Amino acid sequence: MPVAVSLRLRLALAVALLVSLASGFGGSARAATVDPNVISHSGSSLMLHGHAYRFTGVNAYELGTYWNVNAGCGGQLTTAQLDAFFGGLRPSSVVRFWAFQAQGVNRTTHKVDFTGLDRVFRAAERHGQRLLPVLGNQDGTCDDGHWKNRAWYAGGYAQKYNDDHRGLNVVPFTSWVTAVVNRYKTSSALGMWEPVNEPESADCAAGFLGPKCYGHQVCPATAPAALRSFFDVVGAQIKRLDPKHLIVSGLIGGGQCGAQSTQYSTVHASRYVDVATVHDYGQDHVPVPGDQWNGMAVRISQARALGKPLITEEIGIEAGPATGTGCVSGAGRTALLTSKLRGQLAAGARGFLLWNYGPTANAGCTYDVLPTDPMMTVLRTQPL
Repeated sequence: MPVAVSLRLRLALAVALLVSLASGFGGSARAATVDPNVISHSGSSLMLHGHAYRFTGVNAYELGTYWNVNAGCGGQLTTAQLDAFFGGLRPSSVVRFWAFQAQGVNRTTHKVDFTGLDRVFRAAERHGQRLLPVLGNQDGTCDDGHWKNRAWYAGGYAQKYNDDHRGLNVVPFTSWVTAVVNRYKTSSALGMWEPVNEPESADCAAGFLGPKCYGHQVCPATAPAALRSFFDVVGAQIKRLDPKHLIVSGLIGGGQCGAQSTQYSTVHASRYVDVATVHDYGQDHVPVPGDQWNGMAVRISQARALGKPLITEEIGIEAGPATGTGCVSGAGRTALLTSKLRGQLAAGARGFLLWNYGPTANAGCTYDVLPTDPMMTVLRTQPL
């Protein structure tokens, strides 16, 4: 054969050999691309700074509230309160909060305005903490007022909704995802992304809207496919914009529509879901609650089989005055939650997020956790 062709052939073979060798050491090649300062996962373990990572933290959904700019959701923390909050957590804790479009739109001009969300990221950065921003809400509360039904998860997220008539959702959900991810993907405080809080692909019975749909859902046969499709499409969108950070499912895990029993595995098998979730309410005296179909132990097992970590993303117990309220005392709640924390980490959960931190608490029985609550000390000091 001609010499020039021969040289090109030998060069092509050499390149092919290098590619083959690289693929043979695929695990090492992938590990080299992981940023050790970003939360990643290796099988069912989370990783940070080159070591297995387990975390405690809190939900503080209201952090993005900034009355001078946005419509808010929950009480507003001052800058001093934000610093005291983040500074009082265990280093590299995780804080989950609402980053819905209504918290990123100016309530006067109805234009995108990140001021409220920026101050949360800046405060977390100052104190070396990690954030889990949630970009939409299943029932539309503090968001667009729209119940996310099967049709929404099957593609309706590409449209705008303003069922609460506030006019604060100025772009479709997918456009909001792009805007938020592009703005914060380089922040040292970004921990993981969550597309929707407590997603379930149920239809709402006629005559009910938004949060009133709870208790009036109808679960269509195509619900699992719609929910899986959502993560395949929107998850891929997030990964294209930010391939470094993990995506959390946000599922309750208790057998909700679209993720019942083995359907939970089907949804979490999406290549764009990195971390499985459960929310723990109602079985206060059981460290690892649930039944043989939708219990926490089953969910941990399912996540492990998929090679993915699982976190207890929300856990709450109502507490109030010691007598006459029907709920436990503050000390009693701390004992129950500490038992759950230890039991769930021992069972295989990789994170534990308390519901819900705030500067003030409601009267009577409440899930609210004040800065002085003894459970805040437990979260900071419990060995992991």
